[in-house]
Amino acid sequence: GLSGAYIHAEVTELTAAEAAISGAVVGARLAAPEFSGTLSARYNFPIGSGDGYVSARLNHVGSFPGLFPNTPGSPGVPNPLFDYTDSYTNIDLSLGATFGDWMVQAYVENVADDDSITYVHPEAFVDGRYARLRPRTVGVRVGRNLYQ
Repeated sequence: GLSGAYIHAEVTELTAAEAAISGAVVGARLAAPEFSGTLSARYNFPIGSGDGYVSARLNHVGSFPGLFPNTPGSPGVPNPLFDYTDSYTNIDLSLGATFGDWMVQAYVENVADDDSITYVHPEAFVDGRYARLRPRTVGVRVGRNLYQ
């Protein structure tokens, strides 16, 4: 599978009052990555009386501004909190099988243990103003379909 998105979102019109309230300027990018995309693959195979699979997913998200460049309420004053998220590429892997109503899956998410910044909170006093990718996570999921 392959998917992608290109978004060129920016402020194109702005009154003086809107600029004063928001901190925006004409031409400022909105808080969305310009490019993001996912490449995924899954291979299914028989395993005993069930079905097995192995899958991989490569996900890329481009950098974007976390807020507008000027200080809200102070027109023309640069916002000292203005910052960008990181551009990052993340890899997830899984191996699983289904047997009748039961499913078991082993997985590794964020294989490279990337700690890129994925969000910038606009408040300076917030502990953890920068959200990061979840660290490498290894686990097993077990489930049962009760609706067959």
